[in-house]
This record gives sequence, structure tokens and C-alpha cells, in this order.
Amino acid sequence: MLESIRKKTAGQILFIGNDKQVLTNIEQAATYNNLITHCSNQAELQDFLKDTEYDLIFLDLESDDTDAAKILSTIQFHSPNTQIIVINNPDYSKSSLDKYNIFNIIDKPITDEKIQFNIERFYENRHYKRELNFLRGEEDSIYDFSQIIAHSSNFKNVLSVLKKYSQTDSTILITGETGTGKSFLSSSVHY
Repeated sequence: MLESIRKKTAGQILFIGNDKQVLTNIEQAATYNNLITHCSNQAELQDFLKDTEYDLIFLDLESDDTDAAKILSTIQFHSPNTQIIVINNPDYSKSSLDKYNIFNIIDKPITDEKIQFNIERFYENRHYKRELNFLRGEEDSIYDFSQIIAHSSNFKNVLSVLKKYSQTDSTILITGETGTGKSFLSSSVHY
């Protein structure tokens, strides 16, 4: 399944940093039609973010001019949905990264396997989030009472009462356990 997720995904990945070995690791690990872009300094970052919506950004905190807070704020401002993987300098405080959209933090030394694992995890996570959002949207679809099949007399009675109230401007409170169809029934009432 993960293989099919990756094959369908041609992603945009940005590497921010100056460490050529890390860039090489990312290029070797990020196969599957990913386009890797390299931004070597903070000054050109805004131009990169204005032109392209990146799926994933690798930020190397050991870069010469890395001011992590400025870079992370710039990313969050220009591309708030982009996930970030921080390649951590062991001297940098991880708690200062909490307010940003950090997908993961990787400590050096970096290997192709670490990079590949994180990229695969990112795409798998993104796939499941999209699937969940789709399914949530399906659940909230509007249903007509004529599409609801009831077998028990109690549920038929509930539907009958809801049909009557759906013709009025009355406020209705529907309660019940999680997963019992409250949202489904409220959609039917508002239909």
C-alpha cells in the first residue's frame, strides 16, 4: 500500500541549509518523483516560498546563517500547511520549536535511511489525513429521510418524530453515543 502511495506522489521538497552531505542524503533518499530544491540562505527563502507550494521542508539548523525562529516564522507565514523536518543541532533547544508546524526532528548524524524513513512517514501520514478528511466529508453528506432504512419500531418512531420536526423551525437536540449516527440524522433533518 505504501508503495502505491509513493508512486502516485510527485512531491516538492525544499532543503534549507548549506551542508552538501545532507543535501546529497536527501536527494538519494527522496526518490519517487520528488523534486528537490535547495535554498542556501535565509535571504532567498521568501522567493522560494512565493513561487512554489512545498509539501515538505528540511531545515538544517547547523547552517552558517541559520536563525531558526526567523526561518520557521517565514515558512509558517508563506506556507502554513507545509510540514517541516528539522535536522537538529544538538546545541539548539527543541522546546523553542514547539510553536511551529514541525513534522519531526532528526538529530545528526544523518543517514539516507533516516531521511527515507521520514519522507515515507510524511507521505503516509498525508495520505491518511486526506483519506480521513474525505471520509469526514462523506459522513456530513446530506441525506433524505427516504434514503434511511429502519427495521426496529423504535428507530422508525425516531425517524417519524424527526420528519415532523424537520418541517418546523424548532431547535432539536440529538444525543447519543459516538458513532450512532447523530450527524447523519441531523443532516437529514436539515435536508
